[in-house]
Amino acid sequence: MKQRVHAYCQNIKNALRGLHSREGAVVLVVGLLLVVLAAATWLHQPQSYSPVENRGMAWFLDWSNVTKAHFSEDFETHIQDQFPLRNQFRQGKALVDLYALGQRDVDGVYETGGWMAELEYPQRTGMLDHVAQKIQWVYDHYLAGTDATCYLSVVPDKHYYLSQTNGYPALDYDGLIRSLRAQVPAMPYIDLTDLLSLDDYYRTDSHWRQEKILPVAQRLAETMGTAIDGPEVYAPQRFNRAFVGRYAVQLGLTMEHDTLTYLTSPTLHQCYTVVYDQMGRPQRGKVYEVAYGHKNYPYVMFLSGSKGLIQLTNLKAPADKNLILFRDSFGSSLAPLLASGYRTITLVDLRYITSAELGKYLEVTDQDVLFLYSTLLLNNSMAMR
Repeated sequence: MKQRVHAYCQNIKNALRGLHSREGAVVLVVGLLLVVLAAATWLHQPQSYSPVENRGMAWFLDWSNVTKAHFSEDFETHIQDQFPLRNQFRQGKALVDLYALGQRDVDGVYETGGWMAELEYPQRTGMLDHVAQKIQWVYDHYLAGTDATCYLSVVPDKHYYLSQTNGYPALDYDGLIRSLRAQVPAMPYIDLTDLLSLDDYYRTDSHWRQEKILPVAQRLAETMGTAIDGPEVYAPQRFNRAFVGRYAVQLGLTMEHDTLTYLTSPTLHQCYTVVYDQMGRPQRGKVYEVAYGHKNYPYVMFLSGSKGLIQLTNLKAPADKNLILFRDSFGSSLAPLLASGYRTITLVDLRYITSAELGKYLEVTDQDVLFLYSTLLLNNSMAMR
């Protein structure tokens, strides 16, 4: 019996010694890996901008502030942004969270059937009230008493279509639209929901695809009493860079991408834009700033992206037809499709220009005026000024 007990104890000791040996090897490997990664973080050239995440990075660390309270936060942010395998770790985390752990979303962004979207829920009544107040203020100060004809339309976000078949919580979209219409000045409402489907949006991004929304442009134009070019005049052009949408970037799944297509026509070839910067200085530009899209998030190639004030001019259109489009980023790819029906289209984004400043640039007489906002903005509107 003694011998058996002794042998049993000896086996336990040997097993523990082997376990300690393996643990030590693991600790040593992990330690070496951390040292290598830390060295790589400090030795590689800091990146001031991440094209993958489309944002500025914390690239400069001021060591003169080392004794100050905020330095630890600055240091932590710098290390996180400059970590050499940042993109790979972000991808790995998203893959584990969604497919290994079975989470339905990561920080509100989800993927189902190859489509990515953001949970737009719950409905924020105060946000909708804020939009309605802005529209009312603009109407009272610039539109009332003029010969302008005003219209209202809402673009449903992609979650509107995905939530219906995948069991995700969603806004009461019909109720939201009814509430907005009840709160703003009476104006014709142009419904777009029946013209759109999931296929009209990018798989990895929130926006609609320009080549898919010609029916939307036609309905808007017809309701506003103007004629625009039909689909037969447009030639699709493929943007020669992979389009990694906002949702893929948020999830870290940057290997997922869409194809961005933009439409050209004889009308659009002779159109030009004037973009006003934050100081109100005009700068002439193009309808499609392809080079700008290569440097940034590709969707910004449409009319230079979201700016406070942009004027799109069509020299061959009737001089007496003009449009003021109050919009969010969805209007960037829509406006070129309306250009053939107007001499000028003035795009106003109240996230980047205050309502009170509009009087410096807008002279309202008998233009068409369209308030076109996505449900994403209607439920997240505090940026509107």
